[in-house]
Amino acid sequence: MRTFISMTLLLSCLLLKAQDPVIFVEDSLQLNRERNFQLYIAPAYSVNQFVGTGASFAGIHLGLISRDRIDVNVSYSKIVDNFKKQIIFPSLHTYDQTNYGLHGQYSFFNKSIRPHVGLGVQYGVVSWKPENNSNDTFTDHVYIYNVFLGVKWLINRTFALQANAGYNFTQDVEIIGLESNDYEGFKADVQLKIRILNF
Repeated sequence: MRTFISMTLLLSCLLLKAQDPVIFVEDSLQLNRERNFQLYIAPAYSVNQFVGTGASFAGIHLGLISRDRIDVNVSYSKIVDNFKKQIIFPSLHTYDQTNYGLHGQYSFFNKSIRPHVGLGVQYGVVSWKPENNSNDTFTDHVYIYNVFLGVKWLINRTFALQANAGYNFTQDVEIIGLESNDYEGFKADVQLKIRILNF
């Protein structure tokens, strides 16, 4: 009987001891939930409707996510297509565009796959640069506004893949050879978000 009681007490102690790590894991998960902000960096690729065709941009985003719902980020992107046009005969000009953006989005569900809605504004520096040594460079500055819908897939605690589809609007454009409606139209982009820091 003493052996039975001793074995029962020993087994009970071992079971209680085995539960300690579980309690610790739960506490550590709770601490992670209390970290309300995530800093991330995201390489991105986008396609925008442009002059009856499409223009491709490669860029980078730096953003902050609050409570897994609100995402605010700044971006830098540059056109990667080689558009050319004969603006002044006979010289040929190459088009260049660099964008600096500010974007915000809101996610609807706290799941591994999260739909969202967002909006943004981009400050674009656009120019026609001559291929020869001529000084005939034409430049302008445009603001491009966009609204978008998208979905984000949380691959793991570090990586997330996001795809967006939306529409661009713009203000008056004064650069030679282009008009406002040349910059307006559908856009789509994909981003790989890499978490840097939780705090």
